[in-house]
Parts: sequence; structure tokens; C-alpha cells
Amino acid sequence: MLIRRVAAATAAAALAAVVGFVPSASAAESADAYITGGETWFESDCKGNAPVVVGSDATAQSDLYSAVTLAAGIDSDCVVLAGARDSDMAAEQRKRLDASETGGYVVGGVEAVPAAKISGRNLVRLAGKDRWHTALLVGAAIAGRDVTGAAAAPPAPDAAGSKAAAAGAAGAYIAGGEGWFGSDCDGDTPIVVGSDADAQSDLYSAVTLAGLIRSDCVILAGARGGEMAAEQRKRLDAAAAGGYVVGGVDAVPAAKTAGRDVIRFDGKDRWATAQLIAAHASGYTAIAAGANHTCAIRTDRGVTCWGDNQHQQNDAPDGTYASIAAGDGHTCAIRTNGTIACWGNGTTLRGLSGTYTAIAAGANHTCAIATNGTISCWGNHTELEDVSGTFTAIAAGANHTCAIATNGTISCWGNNQHKQANAPSGTFTAIAAGANHTCAIATNGTISCWGNNQHKQANAPSGTFTAIAAGANHTCAIATNGTISCWGNHTELEDVSGTFTAIAAGANHTCAIKSDRGVTCWGDNAHGQTNAP
Repeated sequence: MLIRRVAAATAAAALAAVVGFVPSASAAESADAYITGGETWFESDCKGNAPVVVGSDATAQSDLYSAVTLAAGIDSDCVVLAGARDSDMAAEQRKRLDASETGGYVVGGVEAVPAAKISGRNLVRLAGKDRWHTALLVGAAIAGRDVTGAAAAPPAPDAAGSKAAAAGAAGAYIAGGEGWFGSDCDGDTPIVVGSDADAQSDLYSAVTLAGLIRSDCVILAGARGGEMAAEQRKRLDAAAAGGYVVGGVDAVPAAKTAGRDVIRFDGKDRWATAQLIAAHASGYTAIAAGANHTCAIRTDRGVTCWGDNQHQQNDAPDGTYASIAAGDGHTCAIRTNGTIACWGNGTTLRGLSGTYTAIAAGANHTCAIATNGTISCWGNHTELEDVSGTFTAIAAGANHTCAIATNGTISCWGNNQHKQANAPSGTFTAIAAGANHTCAIATNGTISCWGNNQHKQANAPSGTFTAIAAGANHTCAIATNGTISCWGNHTELEDVSGTFTAIAAGANHTCAIKSDRGVTCWGDNAHGQTNAP
């Protein structure tokens, strides 16, 4: 099924354009508070859309939010109300179900939606052991993970700190969710959400997002006008950088997440917020390009690869990842726990242990920065020579490597035939290495390049930039305004437009992550390396 790729900034506007909206209130039964405002999904004609069937009484409130989120995730507006428990499905809802496409989902257990109400339909049922686990399953389904059979059981949140006290008062609106509201959060991506009775829908959306990104770190921000509890603040401080906020500034004021670069999901109403969660599902957060293949980390922190797979460099192992690098015929990534996984040609780690924060892959070698800032390398051309100290960023070319030290200066080693290892003085924030040239972004945002310039790949443009990537004989960078500039060989931007957040360059192709977290690629496509999924 297709997953809609819409930017959070525009998703709310897109909701009004859902196909087949019928403005009558009758199809949605009565205007009870638990369905008010959701008529767009509960009354559409359903033609050509996969259905999401859900119970529709007050006890199904959480499932209704989950159903609307799932509908957005599968690009459907067809949420079919099954009716109250022990009552028939309304004739208008039955008509909508009959008009929908084959397949689809049921959200909720057999008590909420008995099998008789969906007889003749082959639907996947998402029913966790409680409302929170059902929301978690919906997040997993949106992310494209297997939710059938044994795989339907979501990973249990860690038990550390899961006492009710850590989740604040055991009010009905959070009861049973202590596994997410009281976990230790160490190294996990945080999801901050309001935690009073008015935030009930946002709480379900937050746990759905947790299922999507495979995190158990849902932070209770406290009641509106109140402080975040000390235990919740401690959990947030222990979490990984960045994160998400579910709800508006009234529910979670910016001051409660001060110092964090967070993504806020804040729709015009509770239903729109639920849909924004799904809109985020299809995106990517990091990208790497090898000689003829490309790999990217999805929003759920899994890896997707495409292009040349001669050496199984696209066969990413299951797991969750934080950063990624691609070489000629191999790929390596840092897991969310800091350890490294490699796959493809010549990827033996040779006893490498420990945890790492950054990684880079050359033609046949790989280097990574350990948590303590030191560098480890393996493969061909990995001699560190006299490189010592601590570093914050690293880049690998064909047979050379450069890294930015903690003080901002650059050290390079390896092949220097084209002076690609002759780093200039000054301080820098980002670095990229091509086959035989190197470029870096200075502290003031300008770019310096050195090494082979046969194809003018070292002729950096003026302006200020935030990210940079180097291929065999070309270089591309993201400007401060989010647009892309390229120079050297194979730099045709074709019809690439818009704004971007990350970029990667292979031998003769380039891929970038757009602001809406989709991927755009251009250049050589002989191996399908620009056919982003």
C-alpha cells in the first residue's frame, strides 16, 4: 500500500481535500463527542480506498484515533464505523465497506469488532493486549513492519523505571501506559506529550509514534499550566538528542523542551494531529551513497537500500540505526545502541568493539569515531599515521580519510597523490571526501575544497552552507536556505527543486532528503541507484 508523503507543515491543509467527503451527519450515526470532527473519515464514499474498520462507541475512543492515524498511513480516507458493541453496523457504514477496495485493517479486538461484522473480507486485525499496545501496533503497521501472526506482538518497553510513580498520578487517561511513561529513556528518541485529561488523544498519538519509530520513551510534560515532574525531566535529559512533541504549545509549551531540536506535531484538531503522525511515517532521516548503491535510515530507524547489490551491500540487517555510510561494495551503520553493523564486500569488523557516534566509508575501508572521540579504522588504506586526539566528524574518500578535531581543525591521512590530504588551516563544522578531492564547510558557512580538480569538483561556489557531499568527481552542498548547489562532473540537477536537510554522493549519482523527509536522487542510474523507494 502507498504511504502518503506529506510535510507536517502542509498536512493539515491537505486534510480538507480528502476524496469523496460527504457533508451529511447521518452516516456517522450520532454527533457524539468521541467522533465529532472526524466526519471526513467516517463519511467518505470509500470508493478506491482500503478500509479501516473500528468500533464506534465511547469505549472505542482510543481505537478511533488509531484508526484515523492508520488511514493516513495507508493513504485512505475510509474509516468504517462498526457500531457499538453488541449492535449492528449501520446500513450507511455497511454500504461504505462494500464499496471499498479489497484488503484493509480492523483496529480493535473481536469484542469491539466481531468477525461477523466483517465477514467476507480479508482484513488484518490490529488488536494489542490493551489500548496502548493497539496504538503501538498501528505505528508498526504504518512503518511497514509485519504485524501478522507472531510478529504482531510489539517489543515490550524496557522495565527500568516503569513504576507508576514515574508516570505521575495513575489517572485513568494514562493507566496501563507505564511501560512508555516510566521507561528509563537512556539513548532512546523522546516523544513529549501533555498529560492531563484534555491530552487523551495526544497520548494515544504519542504511543502510536513510539511504535512507528521503535522507541519506548514517551515523556509526560505535565498538565497545562503545570510543571514537568522531576522524574519525567530526568527521563528527558537521559534521552537521545532531538525528538518529538505531540500537541500544541498550550499543551506542551516550548519552555518544557528548551535546548532540544524537536519536531512538533500540532494539527488543527485531534484528528489532524493523529494524521500528522502518519504523514511522518514514510520519511527518511539519514542517507548514504556508495559507488553504485544508496542506503537510507527510515523514520522508524530501520534501513532501506537500493541500487547495485553484487556484494549484498543492500542487504541491511534488521535493527534500529542512527547513522550510516556506504563504500564501493559495502555499507556500515551505527545502531541506536552505538555499536556498528556492516554488510557487503569485505565488511569483517576484526574484533572492533565499543560504541560510536560517527562513521564514514571509502572505496574499501571504513572509519568511525568512538564515543570517547578517538578514531578506529578497518579495511584497506586505514593507516592512522600520527593522527591522535579527539574528533567530531569524519569523511572517507577512495583511499584517504579526513576528520574534524574537537577544536574544529582538520586532519587527513592516506593517499595524497592529488593533495587530497593537504587540509587547509582554519576551523570547520562539516566535511566530505570524494575519490581524490575533499571539501569542508568552515565555521562561517563557506566551503573550502582541495585535491584533484580535473572536473572542477573543487571549485566551490560562494555562499553559506549547512551540509556537503562528495562523489567521484563532483560535489554537492545544501545552502543555508535549504536549496542544493552542485559542481564538477555529473552534477545536473535535472528538475530537482525544493528544500533539503541531508545529502549524499556516490560515484556518479547524488541523493538528498527533502524537508518532508522524502528522497530525491539524480545522476547515473545504471544500477538503479537513483530509484529511491
